[in-house]
Amino acid sequence: MTPEQDDSNIPDNDNVVLFGDRGETVMPEDAPLSIGNVARMLGVSRLRLWSYEIRGLISRRRSFGASPVYRWEDCARVAFIVKAREVGLSVRELAPVIKASDSAASVEAVKQARWTCLWLIERLDRRRQTLRHVLAEMKLFHDRLSERLPDADAAGTAAPYGSPESD
Repeated sequence: MTPEQDDSNIPDNDNVVLFGDRGETVMPEDAPLSIGNVARMLGVSRLRLWSYEIRGLISRRRSFGASPVYRWEDCARVAFIVKAREVGLSVRELAPVIKASDSAASVEAVKQARWTCLWLIERLDRRRQTLRHVLAEMKLFHDRLSERLPDADAAGTAAPYGSPESD
């Protein structure tokens, strides 16, 4: 089955959190979305934000006093980029998709971005399957190693799966 025929791997909108889903401090809603505030909120550098501006992925449009500020939509885009980069996608791969989401994008750009989305979804799904297999094997290694220790050592020293100590 091709990716365009199978949308079961695509989360519905109710399960998608655009940003602030990793426990970071979220700015108060009335705080100006200046480059410094957005950089702190999303854990990126100002230089990174400027590079996204240069690529046309975000822009400071409104003004707060004399300073241009971002929109919440731009913050959501940056948060998406940060998460996508963490799983191995590049900004170059994401750029056409993000640009095509603008209302001014051409029909051809939107069509191309849809194909890019499907390709990236398929790639991420393959990676997820591989990660599941490796995770299962790693747990098996852990269990086998634990069996080799005396009961007192095995029970008290191992960090549970998924804990910060196990990373």
